[in-house]
Amino acid sequence: MLIGQRSGLLVLLIQKDHNKKTMREVCQSLLDYLKMEFPASVFRMGASTLSESIQHANEYYKEAMTALKMPHATDKIMFFKDISVAGLLIHSKDKQAVIQKAKHLLGPIYAKKDESAELIKTLYVFLANGGNLEKSMEELRLSMSGLRYRIRRLEEMLEKDLRQPAVTYELLLTLQVLDAEGEIILK
Repeated sequence: MLIGQRSGLLVLLIQKDHNKKTMREVCQSLLDYLKMEFPASVFRMGASTLSESIQHANEYYKEAMTALKMPHATDKIMFFKDISVAGLLIHSKDKQAVIQKAKHLLGPIYAKKDESAELIKTLYVFLANGGNLEKSMEELRLSMSGLRYRIRRLEEMLEKDLRQPAVTYELLLTLQVLDAEGEIILK
Protein backbone atom coordinates (compact mmCIF):
# COMPACT_ATOMS: atom_id res chain seq x y z
CA MET A 1 0.00 0.00 0.00
CA LEU A 2 1.29 3.45 -0.91
CA ILE A 3 -0.04 6.41 1.04
CA GLY A 4 0.31 10.04 0.02
CA GLN A 5 -1.38 13.39 0.18
CA ARG A 6 -2.61 15.42 -2.76
CA SER A 7 -4.70 18.59 -2.66
CA GLY A 8 -5.30 18.14 1.07
CA LEU A 9 -6.74 14.64 0.59
CA LEU A 10 -5.35 11.30 1.62
CA VAL A 11 -4.50 9.17 -1.43
CA LEU A 12 -4.03 5.42 -1.16
CA LEU A 13 -2.78 3.03 -3.80
CA ILE A 14 -3.90 -0.36 -2.59
CA GLN A 15 -2.71 -3.64 -4.01
CA LYS A 16 -5.47 -6.11 -4.72
CA ASP A 17 -6.14 -8.16 -1.60
CA HIS A 18 -4.96 -11.73 -1.90
CA ASN A 19 -7.34 -12.82 0.90
CA LYS A 20 -10.12 -12.71 -1.71
CA LYS A 21 -11.73 -9.64 -0.13
CA THR A 22 -13.63 -7.42 -2.52
CA MET A 23 -12.50 -3.84 -2.94
CA ARG A 24 -15.69 -2.74 -1.18
CA GLU A 25 -14.77 -4.90 1.83
CA VAL A 26 -11.23 -3.49 1.90
CA CYS A 27 -12.54 0.09 1.71
CA GLN A 28 -15.19 -0.60 4.37
CA SER A 29 -12.56 -2.07 6.71
CA LEU A 30 -10.42 1.02 6.26
CA LEU A 31 -13.38 3.35 6.91
CA ASP A 32 -14.37 1.37 10.01
CA TYR A 33 -10.82 1.65 11.34
CA LEU A 34 -10.71 5.41 10.69
CA LYS A 35 -14.09 5.91 12.42
CA MET A 36 -12.83 3.98 15.43
CA GLU A 37 -9.57 5.96 15.64
CA PHE A 38 -11.11 9.36 14.86
CA PRO A 39 -14.75 9.22 16.04
CA ALA A 40 -15.34 12.98 15.69
CA SER A 41 -14.36 12.99 12.02
CA VAL A 42 -16.42 12.20 8.94
CA PHE A 43 -14.83 10.15 6.20
CA ARG A 44 -15.86 9.50 2.61
CA MET A 45 -14.04 7.48 0.02
CA GLY A 46 -13.88 7.59 -3.78
CA ALA A 47 -12.49 4.52 -5.51
CA SER A 48 -11.32 4.13 -9.09
CA THR A 49 -11.64 1.08 -11.28
CA LEU A 50 -9.05 -1.63 -10.71
CA SER A 51 -5.83 -1.48 -12.65
CA GLU A 52 -3.11 -3.98 -13.44
CA SER A 53 -0.50 -1.25 -13.85
CA ILE A 54 0.67 1.75 -11.84
CA GLN A 55 1.54 3.57 -15.08
CA HIS A 56 -1.96 5.04 -15.31
CA ALA A 57 -2.19 6.01 -11.63
CA ASN A 58 -2.99 9.64 -12.53
CA GLU A 59 -6.05 8.58 -14.58
CA TYR A 60 -7.23 6.38 -11.73
CA TYR A 61 -6.65 9.18 -9.23
CA LYS A 62 -8.97 11.34 -11.36
CA GLU A 63 -11.56 8.55 -11.40
CA ALA A 64 -11.45 8.31 -7.60
CA MET A 65 -11.79 12.10 -7.28
CA THR A 66 -14.76 12.08 -9.65
CA ALA A 67 -16.40 9.34 -7.57
CA LEU A 68 -15.72 11.30 -4.38
CA LYS A 69 -17.38 14.42 -5.82
CA MET A 70 -20.62 12.63 -6.68
CA PRO A 71 -23.47 13.71 -4.39
CA HIS A 72 -24.43 10.52 -2.58
CA ALA A 73 -24.98 11.59 1.02
CA THR A 74 -25.77 8.08 2.24
CA ASP A 75 -22.84 6.35 0.53
CA LYS A 76 -19.55 6.64 2.41
CA ILE A 77 -17.80 4.73 -0.37
CA MET A 78 -18.43 5.63 -4.01
CA PHE A 79 -16.92 3.60 -6.84
CA PHE A 80 -16.24 5.14 -10.25
CA LYS A 81 -17.57 1.95 -11.89
CA ASP A 82 -20.94 2.48 -10.17
CA ILE A 83 -21.47 6.00 -11.52
CA SER A 84 -23.85 6.18 -14.46
CA VAL A 85 -22.99 8.16 -17.56
CA ALA A 86 -26.05 10.33 -16.88
CA GLY A 87 -24.76 10.99 -13.35
CA LEU A 88 -21.40 12.05 -14.72
CA LEU A 89 -23.02 14.34 -17.27
CA ILE A 90 -25.20 15.99 -14.65
CA HIS A 91 -22.62 16.35 -11.88
CA SER A 92 -19.29 16.61 -13.67
CA LYS A 93 -17.83 19.27 -15.88
CA ASP A 94 -14.94 16.97 -16.65
CA LYS A 95 -15.43 15.62 -20.17
CA GLN A 96 -12.45 13.31 -19.74
CA ALA A 97 -14.21 11.60 -16.83
CA VAL A 98 -17.23 10.97 -19.06
CA ILE A 99 -15.02 9.56 -21.82
CA GLN A 100 -13.13 7.44 -19.27
CA LYS A 101 -16.43 6.03 -17.99
CA ALA A 102 -17.51 5.30 -21.57
CA LYS A 103 -14.26 3.42 -22.17
CA HIS A 104 -14.97 1.19 -19.18
CA LEU A 105 -18.64 0.71 -20.07
CA LEU A 106 -17.96 -0.25 -23.69
CA GLY A 107 -14.78 -2.15 -22.85
CA PRO A 108 -13.36 -4.15 -25.76
CA ILE A 109 -15.52 -2.60 -28.47
CA TYR A 110 -14.24 0.87 -27.51
CA ALA A 111 -10.64 -0.31 -27.14
CA LYS A 112 -10.74 -1.54 -30.75
CA LYS A 113 -13.21 1.05 -32.02
CA ASP A 114 -11.74 1.15 -35.52
CA GLU A 115 -12.00 -2.64 -35.91
CA SER A 116 -15.38 -2.67 -34.14
CA ALA A 117 -17.01 0.10 -36.20
CA GLU A 118 -19.70 -2.25 -37.57
CA LEU A 119 -20.45 -3.65 -34.12
CA ILE A 120 -20.68 -0.14 -32.66
CA LYS A 121 -23.05 0.88 -35.45
CA THR A 122 -25.12 -2.28 -34.88
CA LEU A 123 -25.30 -1.54 -31.16
CA TYR A 124 -26.36 2.05 -31.77
CA VAL A 125 -29.03 1.19 -34.36
CA PHE A 126 -30.40 -1.64 -32.21
CA LEU A 127 -30.60 0.61 -29.13
CA ALA A 128 -31.97 3.61 -31.06
CA ASN A 129 -34.74 1.36 -32.40
CA GLY A 130 -35.64 0.29 -28.88
CA GLY A 131 -34.38 -3.24 -29.43
CA ASN A 132 -36.75 -3.80 -32.37
CA LEU A 133 -35.08 -6.49 -34.48
CA GLU A 134 -37.10 -5.86 -37.66
CA LYS A 135 -36.41 -2.11 -37.76
CA SER A 136 -32.74 -2.66 -36.93
CA MET A 137 -32.45 -5.38 -39.58
CA GLU A 138 -33.89 -3.06 -42.25
CA GLU A 139 -31.77 -0.07 -41.26
CA LEU A 140 -28.55 -2.11 -41.13
CA ARG A 141 -29.48 -4.16 -44.22
CA LEU A 142 -28.69 -7.40 -42.40
CA SER A 143 -30.41 -10.76 -42.31
CA MET A 144 -32.20 -11.64 -39.07
CA SER A 145 -29.61 -14.33 -38.29
CA GLY A 146 -26.78 -11.88 -38.98
CA LEU A 147 -28.31 -9.28 -36.66
CA ARG A 148 -28.92 -11.85 -33.90
CA TYR A 149 -25.33 -13.06 -34.22
CA ARG A 150 -24.01 -9.51 -33.81
CA ILE A 151 -26.27 -8.85 -30.82
CA ARG A 152 -25.12 -12.07 -29.12
CA ARG A 153 -21.52 -11.11 -29.82
CA LEU A 154 -22.08 -7.62 -28.38
CA GLU A 155 -23.69 -9.08 -25.26
CA GLU A 156 -20.72 -11.41 -24.79
CA MET A 157 -18.14 -8.68 -25.35
CA LEU A 158 -19.91 -6.15 -23.13
CA GLU A 159 -21.01 -8.78 -20.59
CA LYS A 160 -24.42 -7.09 -20.54
CA ASP A 161 -28.00 -8.09 -21.35
CA LEU A 162 -29.20 -5.81 -24.16
CA ARG A 163 -32.83 -6.48 -23.19
CA GLN A 164 -32.49 -4.67 -19.84
CA PRO A 165 -33.88 -1.10 -20.09
CA ALA A 166 -31.37 0.45 -17.67
CA VAL A 167 -28.47 -1.14 -19.56
CA THR A 168 -29.74 -0.08 -22.98
CA TYR A 169 -30.42 3.48 -21.79
CA GLU A 170 -26.90 3.87 -20.41
CA LEU A 171 -25.28 2.34 -23.48
CA LEU A 172 -27.30 4.52 -25.87
CA LEU A 173 -26.46 7.65 -23.88
CA THR A 174 -22.80 6.63 -23.82
CA LEU A 175 -22.71 6.16 -27.59
CA GLN A 176 -24.41 9.53 -28.13
CA VAL A 177 -21.90 11.27 -25.84
CA LEU A 178 -18.94 9.65 -27.61
CA ASP A 179 -20.42 10.62 -30.97
CA ALA A 180 -20.91 14.23 -29.82
CA GLU A 181 -17.31 14.33 -28.57
CA GLY A 182 -15.99 12.94 -31.87
CA GLU A 183 -14.67 9.78 -30.19
CA ILE A 184 -16.74 7.52 -32.46
CA ILE A 185 -18.75 8.05 -35.65
CA LEU A 186 -22.27 6.65 -35.63
CA LYS A 187 -23.64 7.91 -38.93
